[in-house]
Amino acid sequence: MRSLLGAKDLSDRHGWDFSYTWDDRSAGLSAELDELWQNEFERSSRATATLWSFPSRAYLSGDQRTWPAGAEGRRRINLKTGDYIVDRDGERLDWGKQLRALRPAAPVARRIEQVARELGQGEFVGVMIRAHEASHPKTKELSPVSWYERRMLELLEHRPDLRFYISCDVPAVADALVAQFPRAVTQRNKGGYNTTTGTQAAVADVYLLASSAGILRPYWSSFTTMSSELAAQTIVLEDSQSDVPLGAQTLVPRAVDPLRPWERPTAP
Repeated sequence: MRSLLGAKDLSDRHGWDFSYTWDDRSAGLSAELDELWQNEFERSSRATATLWSFPSRAYLSGDQRTWPAGAEGRRRINLKTGDYIVDRDGERLDWGKQLRALRPAAPVARRIEQVARELGQGEFVGVMIRAHEASHPKTKELSPVSWYERRMLELLEHRPDLRFYISCDVPAVADALVAQFPRAVTQRNKGGYNTTTGTQAAVADVYLLASSAGILRPYWSSFTTMSSELAAQTIVLEDSQSDVPLGAQTLVPRAVDPLRPWERPTAP
């Protein structure tokens, strides 16, 4: 989504036409984009995208940290990257603004609203854990479940009323934390890893984490970057290597509406 929405922002800035190819086979996903977010984007087929990638017709690259050489004067620029995209002047494109302009698909919105009801009205901290065997080795080494348990206990020492939203890619780990921390809540029936239901649940996680007062997150994982952008970068994200921890001075009021996590209560 970072690269897709970066390309959309690039198109909007210059008044260009925009279309995307959702290559779910290479990503290992089974969900379509419109099963995750409502959108009116024009979609191009995989075959069309392959045709456009010919050097005589487009620019194709795996790294867009710099403006692609040779792109000027092209009738079509074909971007294929998992990285962020920059404009001609090197300015990073605002994919977060584009993300905030989207609305979750109905099945995702239902999940978000159901969990939000369970969380009630009090402040809560988002807890995002990578425990799946597919997680990056650095993440597994530096973000063990024991680190989350310790930090949650420390936060409760100062805020006994604090609640937690547990997002984890292994249901048994989430269930164990909910049993250990009675004020914690998690999603149920999240489906299999990278299935349509599982991916919809992951997008719901993004919004629920973004709605929190702050996030305990895994080291070396970009998942919560989306939550930060949805929250308009107003919340602190702490991992085991962070210099700025969550606490009384860094927790912020939770979002007014979990479907619009960039909106926060204003001071009276």
